[in-house]
Amino acid sequence: EFLGLYGMMCYHSAYTDEEIIRWSVKLFRHYCIEGKRERLSKDPYILSHVKNPDFDEGTIGWTLSPAEPGSIDTRNVPDYSYLQGRYPKTTHGENVLWTRRSAKAPNRFSQEIRDLVPGRLYLFKMLTADYQRFLLGNGVAPFKAVEAKREMTIGIEDVELIPAESFQITYANEKAGKGFTQENKLPITHHFLVFRARSEKAMLTISDWAGDTEPGGPIGQELMHNYIEVQPYLED
Repeated sequence: EFLGLYGMMCYHSAYTDEEIIRWSVKLFRHYCIEGKRERLSKDPYILSHVKNPDFDEGTIGWTLSPAEPGSIDTRNVPDYSYLQGRYPKTTHGENVLWTRRSAKAPNRFSQEIRDLVPGRLYLFKMLTADYQRFLLGNGVAPFKAVEAKREMTIGIEDVELIPAESFQITYANEKAGKGFTQENKLPITHHFLVFRARSEKAMLTISDWAGDTEPGGPIGQELMHNYIEVQPYLED
């Protein structure tokens, strides 16, 4: 009866997270099984929760609190977005916020998250990598994604955090380039934090220390941050 119909699947579904897999199942049912034509989601495609998430406009929208003069800046890092896995190759993602960890205090950058719906789940995402390792092409041997050591703090005020759905994981660069190969990989940390909004706004503060009194990582380490995104999270 179904000869020639073949089937449908998510392309590279093994690369993605559980939420996208759940979305895919719902999309298949909505359009392919139930035959509906209206959009499954009522959410807008363009997100408005965080301004300037890739630092393409410098530091507009962000409040910087450097630990000492010159310890926070923006940098342009050609080919970094391709190493992150953004495809096809694009210049989006080649601007970052750069921090150098100080022994005196943490570097912090913050912004008010807006347009939240109280009671709804949201997902915060960010990518971080070692800036000097990137510049020098100094990668590591191939490795499977591993749980990241806590060397940063991501704080979101006046929300309910959902630890069971949140994680930090370090993966190897997806594409070759900038001196990185299949044998020489750039570690990139993906921060994935799920929270339930309590009001229409929430203050996001990111620090390059593991806590208020504990640096957590090497003093002098230079990190680059971008792909900072807040989006609705599918709740079943």
